[in-house]
Amino acid sequence: MIALKKIIFNFKFLIEKKIVPLQKFKFKLKEKIMYCRNCGVEVSENAVMCVSCGVPPKEGRKYCYNCKAETAPDAKICVKCGVALDSESLEGKDWLTTLLLCWLLGFLGVHRFYTGHTGIGVVQLLTLGGCGIWVLVDLIMILTKKFTDAKGNKLVKK
Repeated sequence: MIALKKIIFNFKFLIEKKIVPLQKFKFKLKEKIMYCRNCGVEVSENAVMCVSCGVPPKEGRKYCYNCKAETAPDAKICVKCGVALDSESLEGKDWLTTLLLCWLLGFLGVHRFYTGHTGIGVVQLLTLGGCGIWVLVDLIMILTKKFTDAKGNKLVKK
């Protein structure tokens, strides 16, 4: 404990006397970048809209979001870098299967197990779907397409 206090004191002393500039100890999290699929401009991975064209970055079909290569509008995989372009069709659970599981076995939480929400599935199993209220809420969310799987992917109509 005493050694740790000495290290902290020496560290503060070095910074205060400007022997070691504080800028060397500032760490920035490197933000991942991607390219807008509509116009090809570099955007943040967390961007909701492209500032250049005003379209959500993954909504376009002209460019690869990983390497900025031009792609065919119906391409599923980028020819240049090999990344999957149409992530919704490749990922996500089936919408109809989830709907039927919720409708028929929702009180047991089977639809939650199917979509990867095992923790909530266990709670629904033990409470019989929250006495039916939880099942009703999930059913409405599935019908309005607001329900997602455990990875955050929307349900897909296959």
